[in-house]
Amino acid sequence: MLSTRFNLGVRVIPSGVIDRAKLRNTLLYRLTTDLQLGVEYNPLAEEVGPLVNYRIFRETRLRPALSFGTSSDRIGTPHGRAYYGTFSKDLQPYVKLPVSVYLGGLYGTWDDEFVFPFGANLQVARGWMFTPQFDGHASHGLLSYSWDRYSVTGLLVRWRYPGVAFNIGF
Repeated sequence: MLSTRFNLGVRVIPSGVIDRAKLRNTLLYRLTTDLQLGVEYNPLAEEVGPLVNYRIFRETRLRPALSFGTSSDRIGTPHGRAYYGTFSKDLQPYVKLPVSVYLGGLYGTWDDEFVFPFGANLQVARGWMFTPQFDGHASHGLLSYSWDRYSVTGLLVRWRYPGVAFNIGF
């Protein structure tokens, strides 16, 4: 995807999840290459909250990237904020496959606990990315197709409930 200043996203999960997760809208602004600020709106829960992602360290050949941020709490929670730190690393130079991994620590205010999400991004074809992930309580699968400044993602929340997300950068 081309580098853009703004990103507008919409996610729809019609059934099987709580109202807050059924419809999510985001608007992000890339202030610098390392700092994104934005807002999240979950209309079915009448919830508006800040989005922040700040990359402290960029990835090097030996060191993973490190980011911190905040967003709404996990997809299965009815309300709350999440505060997280995430390490991520491209493993392709080591395993000769187009795969990157991440591991994080997340504090969720809904259940007042720390969890440790992790996942991987595997490029399966030009423009196509498969992302299995564990959010600290449940696992999910995503399959994304990106072109130019657009992306569309099919989701399987808890590997059972289908959804779709659309993003555009401008």
